[in-house]
Amino acid sequence: DAYKSLKEADPNSYMHLNFLPYASYGSVDTYKSQMNDWLKLCANTGYPQDYLMYDLYPFGLAPGSMNREGFLINLNAVREVGLANDVKTGTYIQSVTQSVAFRSPNKAETRYEINMALAFGVKQLSYFTWFTPYNRSEPFEDGIITYDGKPNPKYEFICELNKNALNIGKTLIKCDSLEVYATTSTFRVLEKIPKDFFLASDCHTDFTVSYLRHKETGRNYCMIVNNDFSKDKQVKVKFIDEIK
Repeated sequence: DAYKSLKEADPNSYMHLNFLPYASYGSVDTYKSQMNDWLKLCANTGYPQDYLMYDLYPFGLAPGSMNREGFLINLNAVREVGLANDVKTGTYIQSVTQSVAFRSPNKAETRYEINMALAFGVKQLSYFTWFTPYNRSEPFEDGIITYDGKPNPKYEFICELNKNALNIGKTLIKCDSLEVYATTSTFRVLEKIPKDFFLASDCHTDFTVSYLRHKETGRNYCMIVNNDFSKDKQVKVKFIDEIK
């Protein structure tokens, strides 16, 4: 009822519940069941959710560290529930230091998190946080905007990455992410590229590939993301003969 009232008062906005990461729910199946129930409840009571939203902050305090397994498990679970309910998905991109939990990512790390989210079909990217929180029980520093309202140096690369996302977003906004694979099973979450997939690679580069389909035209796309956010890599792929 609150959602419906808010939507009627401000039709151009959207209301959403932000889900915790999957580990807070005991199991991935329970997590997916909770999200599925929530989306169906909202749809049945007159306000289908605009976005299925969640947050998970994968870059730990140690330089170069990342909770890659949790990051991928959560992305894939939300992707599957969003597809099953025909609801767009959204997530938060890590952009601040919480000195007891996680660090503020650099440009390459932020690019990786953004591009992986897009490969998994995410349609809304928010940042945690844009403004650096202060006078809070949790210690924060180094947000995109400083405590006193000035752009941090990272503001420039955030603008650049947002522009890049917007450029490919014109295509991706209408695409469903139907399947996601990796060239290796290093992270124990994604399946390796199947032998009957339309794309193969015999290089040793570790990358993720997603199979996307345009909801209106039916045209197929793939998106490739380098899984090494510390180094540029050259990727070589071969398409099946039917693809010209």
